[in-house]
Amino acid sequence: MGKKQSKFSWAFVLLLTLSMVNLMMMHFLQQREGILEAGLVRVSWVNCLISCLLDVTVLYLLSLLVMLLNRSRALALTFVLTWLISIFNVFYGRFFGAYLPLTAVTEVRNLTDGSLLSATFAAIRPVDIYYPIALAVFIPAYRFLSKKVHGAFLSLGVMWLAYLLLMCPAYYNYTTHSTESFAELFQTHMLPEKISRQLHPSRFIFNTGLVRGSWADAIGGLFPKHLTPEEESAIELASDPSLHGTLERTALPQVNNVIFILVESYLSMVSDMKVGDVEVTPFLNRLRHSEGVYYNGQVKVNITLGESADGQLIYMTGLLPLRGEISVSRILGKALPGLPEVMGYAPSHSRIIIPTKPSLWQQDHVSRSYGFGQMLSRLDAPKEWNADWLLNDEQIFTMARQMGDENTPEPFFSLILTFSMHSPYVQVPDYIEGVDFSAAKEEYSEKFCNYLACCHYTDARMEEYFDYLKESGLYDKSLIVIISDHQAHDNLMDLTGQLSWDIPLYIVNGGIRSASSDGPGAPAWDGPCNQVDVYPTILDIMGSQSQWRGLGCSLLMDPWQDYANDQMWSVSEDIIYANYFKGAGY
Repeated sequence: MGKKQSKFSWAFVLLLTLSMVNLMMMHFLQQREGILEAGLVRVSWVNCLISCLLDVTVLYLLSLLVMLLNRSRALALTFVLTWLISIFNVFYGRFFGAYLPLTAVTEVRNLTDGSLLSATFAAIRPVDIYYPIALAVFIPAYRFLSKKVHGAFLSLGVMWLAYLLLMCPAYYNYTTHSTESFAELFQTHMLPEKISRQLHPSRFIFNTGLVRGSWADAIGGLFPKHLTPEEESAIELASDPSLHGTLERTALPQVNNVIFILVESYLSMVSDMKVGDVEVTPFLNRLRHSEGVYYNGQVKVNITLGESADGQLIYMTGLLPLRGEISVSRILGKALPGLPEVMGYAPSHSRIIIPTKPSLWQQDHVSRSYGFGQMLSRLDAPKEWNADWLLNDEQIFTMARQMGDENTPEPFFSLILTFSMHSPYVQVPDYIEGVDFSAAKEEYSEKFCNYLACCHYTDARMEEYFDYLKESGLYDKSLIVIISDHQAHDNLMDLTGQLSWDIPLYIVNGGIRSASSDGPGAPAWDGPCNQVDVYPTILDIMGSQSQWRGLGCSLLMDPWQDYANDQMWSVSEDIIYANYFKGAGY
C-alpha cells in the first residue's frame, strides 16, 4: 500500500481539476455579471487560479476525513461540494451583486420561501447549461478513473508545485510594470489586510478564494472588535450632532405620529412617467406636486449585501451597512439606536408590518433591536386571504389600517413594508388586473413593462390607504415618509446598465419644502443625497433632541454634506462590530 501511495496519479489530478473548474466557472460568471467592485489586473486570474486550488485542497482534505480516508469517494464529495457552492454563489450574485458570504448561511432556511424560489427560477441564464454538463462529464469520468486514484498527496503536491511555478513568472512579469517589489505584490494580492476585504469584498473573494474569505468572516464573528483610542475618537468626531442635524423642529405641533412606508424596489424614473396617456403612478404624481409635500428623486442607495434588510438598518438606525458581509447577522443581540426608541415612542406605541413570515431575514429579532414592540406579519393574516407565501400590497395596507392604526394609541410610530414590486418580473402577478404597459416595450423590455404594472398597482393601494388616513383624521396628525428600500435591479429586467438607480423620497406634513421652490415651510436640500440622510432629517422634522443623529446629513442642514464616504463607512462598521451603543442609553 505504501508503495502505491508514492505513485503520481493522473486520474487524481483530472478528477480534482474538474472540481477546480466548478470554482473557476463560478468566478468567471461572477465577473461576467459585473459584481467586482474594481477592474482586474494582470495577475488577477493567476490569483484566482491559486485560490481555487487552495479551496479544493481544503475541501478534499475535509472530504477525506468524512469519507474515512477513502481517496476516490473524497474526490466525489469534493466535486459535489464545489458544484453546489458554484451554483449557490452564481445565483446569489445575480440577486445581490456579491459572493455568498458566510454570514448568509444563517439565512439558508429562507430559501424555501415561495417568493424566493420563484425569483430563483427567473434568474436562470443560457450559460447555466454548464452545470448539468459538468455533472454529466464527471459521473462517467469518476466511474472510469476512480479505481486508478492513488498517490493523492504526491499528486496534490505536484499540482501545487506546477501552479506555483506558473505564478512566479506572472508575478515577476507584473513587477516590471509596477513600482512594488515581488514580495509587496505577493502580500497585497495573496495576503490582503482586512481593510482591503471591507473596501472590495467581491474582489477580495475573487483573489483569495472562499476558504480565506470565510475564515475572515468567522474570525470577525467569533471575536468582538475592541476599539482603539484612535477609533473611539474617530467615532466621537464623526457622530458629533452638530454635523448631522439642526435640532430644530419644522413639523406643526399636531403632527406627532410617524408613518414610514418602505416601498419595495421603487425607482425615481417611474415618477411622472407615462406610457401613452396612462400615468404609471398617478397618485404619487399628484402627491409629489401637492403643497406641504417634500420630494427628492435623487436619493442614492447605500445598501450592500443585505439588500432590503440593509435599507431598514439605514433608515431605522442612521448607520451604514457592512460592506463585506450581511449586516443583519452581525447586529443580532447588539444595542442599536432604533429610530422609534430614539424619538421616545414606547414599545406599545411602535409597530412594524411586514408581508413575509417573521423569521425571514431575522425580522422578528431585528425589529426589537430597532425599538418596535409590535409586529404584524403574514402569520397574522385572516385565513380567507390565503397568504401562504406573502401578503400583497392590498393586504398589507388593510392590515396596517385594521390591525394597526385602529388599535394603537396615539402618538405612534408605524413602519409598513410593501412587497408587490419585488422581482421577478417575468410576469404580472395574478392579483394585478386591468393594467397594460406593454407599449413600453418599444423602448424598454417586457420585464420592465411588468414592473410598471406592479408600480401602478402599489400606487393605487397607497391612494386607498391615504384616503383612510384622511377620513380617520390621522393624516393631519402624522408625518408620512415614503421611500424605497433599494433600487429595482436592472439586470433582473434585462436592462443592465440602462436604468438610473436613484430612488424617490416623499415627506408629507414635515413642514419642509424643496430649497429650489417657493412656498411655506423650511427649505430642504433637494439635490443628490443618500439613504442615510433620512434618519437625521426625520429627527430634525420632529424636533428630537437625541445626541445620536445618525451618520448622514439632515436635508435641513445648510450646507448639506455628502457623508456616504469610505471614512464614515469605516466608522459605521466599527460601531457595529464593537457593539458601541451597549449601555449608551439612546
